[in-house]
Amino acid sequence: MNPDSLKRPSARHRFPVAVRLFAILLLWTTNAAADEHVWLIGGGNNRRSSEAQIEQNIIWAARTLQSLPGRRRLHLYFTDGHDPGHDIKEIVPARDPSLEPLSRLYEFGRRHVVITRNHRVPGVLGGTARDQLEPALERDFRNLHAGDRLLLVFNGHGTPARRGFEQHRLWLWNDTWFEVRDLDRLLSQLPDGVSARFVLTQCYAGGFARLVHPRAANTLELTKGERCGFMASADDQPAEGCSASVDVGQYRDYSTYFFAALAGRARDGGPLLRSPDLDRDGKVSPYEAHLYAMVAAFSADVPRATSEDFLDRWQQGLFRWRGRGHDVVQTGNVYGRLAVELARRAELDLQSNSFEQLWLQQRVIESQRVRRYRLELKRLERQIADVQAKIIRDAEKDYPGLRKQAGKIGFTVPASLREAVARIRRHSQYPALVEAQNREDAGELKLLDHQRRLARLERVDRLRKLSLWLHHFESTASEPEKTAYRRLLNCEKRPLGGP
Repeated sequence: MNPDSLKRPSARHRFPVAVRLFAILLLWTTNAAADEHVWLIGGGNNRRSSEAQIEQNIIWAARTLQSLPGRRRLHLYFTDGHDPGHDIKEIVPARDPSLEPLSRLYEFGRRHVVITRNHRVPGVLGGTARDQLEPALERDFRNLHAGDRLLLVFNGHGTPARRGFEQHRLWLWNDTWFEVRDLDRLLSQLPDGVSARFVLTQCYAGGFARLVHPRAANTLELTKGERCGFMASADDQPAEGCSASVDVGQYRDYSTYFFAALAGRARDGGPLLRSPDLDRDGKVSPYEAHLYAMVAAFSADVPRATSEDFLDRWQQGLFRWRGRGHDVVQTGNVYGRLAVELARRAELDLQSNSFEQLWLQQRVIESQRVRRYRLELKRLERQIADVQAKIIRDAEKDYPGLRKQAGKIGFTVPASLREAVARIRRHSQYPALVEAQNREDAGELKLLDHQRRLARLERVDRLRKLSLWLHHFESTASEPEKTAYRRLLNCEKRPLGGP
């Protein structure tokens, strides 16, 4: 790291007063005319992986952003754009009870029907296939001007890098993708004076925290232009948000809580669990929305912010405190206060002498339950596959081509297949199939519940560590490091629509 690159040189004694006044006036008029642009990019990488929740999240984010004060322009890119073909997977209740045996046998949704349809996202400009999206973003970014503010929101899927964080991917339509280095290259083409922020909600999104560093490098040095952002999960962890259901009341992903904080209401229209306005200035910044999601969410996500990643990166190289008193939560900063609050939700007293022991006990218990349910679900998966194979073998002897015919069924079983359905119901192994699948459904819900409880414990620990890192950073970091950190934090804290 070059310390000089982290400094902001002052021009106070280099220019006459008149010149300085002219510069201030010019800056004011530029900001007054500045625009806020939001790019909402979403969908799966193909029809099989483009779940309805992703579509609903994009619509929710767009409506929330449009409702906020200030002037902004939305640029929406979703799946296949204007193509009328099917690009969304959704589950709907089965209207015909006769569908259930076929659904259980061929995994079409059991008590539900899995359908595909065209998306319902209004105002879409185009698709997200890389050969369409990349030139569109390059064109859009070139049309920005100094003082403009950019917010990029992605809702979809992501995968970790096999080697090198710069190869973390977010997936685009037609099984294409952007890696960290691709997004870095696009953002590097922004005109000087454009502020760039991002909210990335895909699995393993934490790898994209590198976007604030030159060439996505492992350094504390920041890019020349202003960049900051928020990620739904760590670089090595999946994220919630991939349900085919349109029941928004069941959504617990980062998008749900982040945009609820900005909207000032829960996604179902109800009140928020707590006020996200931490500094009580009457506005909720993206940083405050992020912290609301950290504390209020009952979710399997453990989110990240770029300023938090900066502290983490700093302490990995410099933080070597040991001994009593150096691992106690620091309630003098926001992370410590939120850690205490979240611990209380988990029925833990963060400031008691027994906290670490009790926290560890809970973490071990929840981790064991997660492992147990995963093993049980794998066992049930094998059992279900064996029973299905036996029933399918017997059913297709009398009804050749049953699988192909079943795959074309809509909401009602045709008369030609009703006898086949009755035969499946009478099969000696059918009750065993129903029992195993019902147990699998219940096990998946219990697994998710324990994953969420485990993530809440991880968020308590994350907030506690952040309180410690920030406490020691403020007293021991170099001035260039403090300047860089403040740049990130100021970027994250600027309200949408603000100067």
